[in-house]
Amino acid sequence: MNSGSARQRRRRQQPKPAQPRVSHKNVLKSVAIGLGCGMRGRAPLWRRLGLGATALFAAAALAAALCWNSIFESALNSQIKLSPHSRAYKDWVAPSVPLLFEVYLFNWTNSERFPEEVPNLQQLGPYRFKERRKHVNVTFHPSNGSVSYRTQRSWYFDETSNGTLQDNITTLDIIVASAIYRSRYWGYLQQKTLSMALAMFGHGMTISRPARQLLFEGFDDPLLDMAKNLPASATGGAPPVDRFGLFYGRNNSMDTEGLVEVTTGERSGTLPGQILRWDHHETLPWYEGECAKITGSGGEFMPHNLTEDEPLTIFMPDLCRTVHMEYEDSGHIGGLPYNKYAMTEISFDNSSRSPLNSCFCNGECGWSGLMNVSACRFGSPSFLSLPHFLHGDPALLDSVRGLEPNPDLHSFYFAVEPRLGVPLDVAGRFQFNVFIEPNPYIALYEKVPKMMFPIFWVEQRVTVDEAVLSELRTVRAILDWGGMVCACAAILFASIVTAATCCAKKSHYTKPHDMIMSEKPKDEAEIKLNSMYVTNLLIRDNQTAIEAIGRLSNLRYPEHCLCRPWRATHHTAPHHTTGNMLAVLLAFAVSAPLVYTADEEIMKNLSLLTWAHAVNNKTYLEAALASEVSMLEADVVLGHVTGKDGPPIPIMAHPPATTSDLTLADFLTAVVQYNNLNAKQKGVKLDFKSIEAFEKSQEIIARFSKPEVTFPLWLNADILPGPIKASTKPVDPDKFLELASKHPRAVLSLGWTTELSRNNTEGEYNRDQIGAMLRLLNDHRINQTVTFPVRAGLASNSQPVVLDLLRESKAMNSSMTVWASEGDPIEVERLRALILTVGLERTYLDVPADVATSLKLPTPGLNAKQ
Repeated sequence: MNSGSARQRRRRQQPKPAQPRVSHKNVLKSVAIGLGCGMRGRAPLWRRLGLGATALFAAAALAAALCWNSIFESALNSQIKLSPHSRAYKDWVAPSVPLLFEVYLFNWTNSERFPEEVPNLQQLGPYRFKERRKHVNVTFHPSNGSVSYRTQRSWYFDETSNGTLQDNITTLDIIVASAIYRSRYWGYLQQKTLSMALAMFGHGMTISRPARQLLFEGFDDPLLDMAKNLPASATGGAPPVDRFGLFYGRNNSMDTEGLVEVTTGERSGTLPGQILRWDHHETLPWYEGECAKITGSGGEFMPHNLTEDEPLTIFMPDLCRTVHMEYEDSGHIGGLPYNKYAMTEISFDNSSRSPLNSCFCNGECGWSGLMNVSACRFGSPSFLSLPHFLHGDPALLDSVRGLEPNPDLHSFYFAVEPRLGVPLDVAGRFQFNVFIEPNPYIALYEKVPKMMFPIFWVEQRVTVDEAVLSELRTVRAILDWGGMVCACAAILFASIVTAATCCAKKSHYTKPHDMIMSEKPKDEAEIKLNSMYVTNLLIRDNQTAIEAIGRLSNLRYPEHCLCRPWRATHHTAPHHTTGNMLAVLLAFAVSAPLVYTADEEIMKNLSLLTWAHAVNNKTYLEAALASEVSMLEADVVLGHVTGKDGPPIPIMAHPPATTSDLTLADFLTAVVQYNNLNAKQKGVKLDFKSIEAFEKSQEIIARFSKPEVTFPLWLNADILPGPIKASTKPVDPDKFLELASKHPRAVLSLGWTTELSRNNTEGEYNRDQIGAMLRLLNDHRINQTVTFPVRAGLASNSQPVVLDLLRESKAMNSSMTVWASEGDPIEVERLRALILTVGLERTYLDVPADVATSLKLPTPGLNAKQ
């Protein structure tokens, strides 16, 4: 009894076994135990199948994460392609978006005193019409992946208009102006006959008609009857008509925009809605060269992944030509980012300022800001401009009174969601003008000035509604976050498989609750281990691989698991080869995207780096981080955060701007956070526009140039005056180098101020400029990495001195960054020779895509200097 009582007392005194703690950190282990460690001997077949399926899910999720952009693009294209069964087809055939067509007429109030007085114009309207549009005669052409169609447009007067169709309008007699313009090359007798006919029929300089007749209804004119009996050479081939109106015959017509043929998007590598032919023409018959090309979007489907560096190209039937709309601005509509592309000074310019536009002149180029469409209007004196001669020659405004150009009211733009290519806000505006000039043989026009007479302007505004915006926000969220979700799923599945494989039991039986071990305290090394550590970890053997995956998943390795870390020597062999190899493969599968696997390739060919430019606001920063570019280039100035006061601080903006929604500190913080969470690290090039901005940025730069922050950081400034005297003042070189040397991890990007234009192609870097740079580097004892940004059009003319610069600075691991602006004149063959002489391993390339393509640089596997 005493012995038994003693044993019972000892049992009561012995501490009870600690109950296993079930916390969120043990969930993954429990799943793994359920899959592989909870049975005696070999796992049942269903569990092995489950393990295999989980591994396949991990591989599939990883593949989806790596290829997410391509997967999304393919899915999107399948929805928007033009085929009878696609989702986009129904809305394309008969758009459900409400359309309004607004017309503003210019009423001539002092016509009786012309030409002694400058015409005074009074803007009336808008005369508003509801528009219904549908595509008819739709025919698919599978042989070339296209569809042809005509567009039927119907207009209905809207009583909310600012005016009625009974309003009386006085304007220039367009029929008379056209007849006189057509006769300018006739003989003397023919022109005198026309002059007498105009007097006989009682035609004057102007007409006064109700708005309904002037717009759609039309009115009779004896000159139209006379024109029916004239040969086509006299009428310019215009079809005979019985009435005249600005839009007469267009309502319910299927011929307004002609026969259009566009791509369907069903063929690989093509987008829907890209124009191929117009009215059976592959090129425009009335223009030559570049102006004759029919290219770009048909106006309904835009390219995807738009950037600010390339124009938005659209073919517009109403303008009878292709228009290149330049990037102007960016912002947000309903929570969606947009890039705004607009017609600028160049779009309606003449050859005096834009030589490439000379082929649109069809003869002598006159005032800038006009587009000559007379060739596609049967030789009538028709010219288009932006409303109120916005961006036009000042002489155009001097010839009339009453016009007040306003970019907010009169610009022509497309605001497009850049990744999806969906227009969010469109304002189509243009003004119709008639050219008149004195004619000594026709009495009516004997004393008129040479001028451009405004007749009317139109506006068509389309903005997507909230229902569409909501759907687009969902689509954009899928694009932005889908890859990350797949990556997280891949890590989760891979961690489960790793844990399950590692926890395969030995031959003896172990109770399940013994497998859920209490966690040991983390040492300092484990606390510091995170995704950034795994990113920079070089996995040299199985032990390192397994530890990396284990720590990433917060796993521990119980003593009874067969896949504990081991090192193979010539004396030992692994206990469980399959388990170790699977762990190694999973380690690489999870961590491979986090390591620069292409570093070696890029080091052989620096031109492979890609760039995002002017990342000076939050919208651009988000887009750049979501893109595939390698380097983010941004400008730093002193200024204020939009809407906030206080002393100036470093912000991201390009002069002359002094406000931004993005500070330098927030910019760098966002890049660091992105690099900590993503596989491919993005570098930063900070372009300082003043020494004051650089001085104020020192503390911020110091925080992000520590050795443990590993992403590339470039400090850029133009510190010396360069070829072709530029208006930009160089940044103080001595102060810049003194401060920059305090950040030894940073790459110094040191350049010259330059200026280059299409009319100035002979500039080059000279030995004085190169010598000044080398002396600065020597005086300041710069021993960190340096790259020299050189302008492509100038560097191509400067091979000997550029080679000297790089040779003398080789100790600084120097390189050159060849850059160019859109439209820079470049001798491509000379530039290619320079790059291959310097070597691809010392040349960064930051030029427009067409220039990069034309260089035809060798692939990394070839000898760069061949």
